[in-house]
Amino acid sequence: MKKVMIICLIISVTGFALNIETVPKKREDEVLIKGPVDKGGFCGLVMKFTELNDRYAMLMGIRGGITLNHAFGLGGGLYGMVNRIEVYTNYPMRNFNMDFGYGGIILELIFGSRRLVHFGTHTLIGGGSVQYRLPGYEEPWYDDFFFVLEPSVEMTINIARVFRIDAGGSYRYINGTELEGISDRSLSGAAGHITFKFGKF
Repeated sequence: MKKVMIICLIISVTGFALNIETVPKKREDEVLIKGPVDKGGFCGLVMKFTELNDRYAMLMGIRGGITLNHAFGLGGGLYGMVNRIEVYTNYPMRNFNMDFGYGGIILELIFGSRRLVHFGTHTLIGGGSVQYRLPGYEEPWYDDFFFVLEPSVEMTINIARVFRIDAGGSYRYINGTELEGISDRSLSGAAGHITFKFGKF
C-alpha cells in the first residue's frame, strides 16, 4: 500500500512540474528604458552670443524641460535679440532696425550627469521671425517667418544640487527668409551660450 501511495505521489509531482514548464511565459515588450524612470525638471536663463547680418548680436531667452534617468531631456526654448542692428535696404525709408527671435522644442542627451563636470548635447527644432522696424515705431513695417534647426554641445558644472551652469556652442540653420537686405545665410551661424539652470536634475 505504501509503495502504491509513493508511486502515485511521484507521478503527481512529476505531472505538476511538467505542467509548470509547459505554461508559456508572458512576453514583455522590448523597451529602450527598463525599470523605474527617475524624473526631474529644470528651467533656466540663457544668454547667446552670435552674429546676424555680419553684426554682433546678443540674444536672451529661457529654456526648460523634463529629464529622464539623468540622461534624456525633452523641453523647449525661446530666444530674442536684445541689442539693436540696423539694416539698409532699397526701400524709400532705408534705415530700419531689425528684430529677431526664435524658439522650438529641444531634445537633449546628457552624459555623466552626476559628475561635477560633464557634457551633453541638445537640438532645437522650431521657427522664428525677423522684422524691420522704423526707429520710434512700435509696429513692424515688414516681417517674415522662418524654420530653424540648432544643434548644440555643452559642458555643465554642478554648482549645487539644484543649480547648474552650462557653457557651450551651437550652429543655427535658418531657412525661409525673403526680406530685402537679409538672407538665410546671413541669419545662420555659430553661437556661444551660457545657461543658468535651476531644478531637480
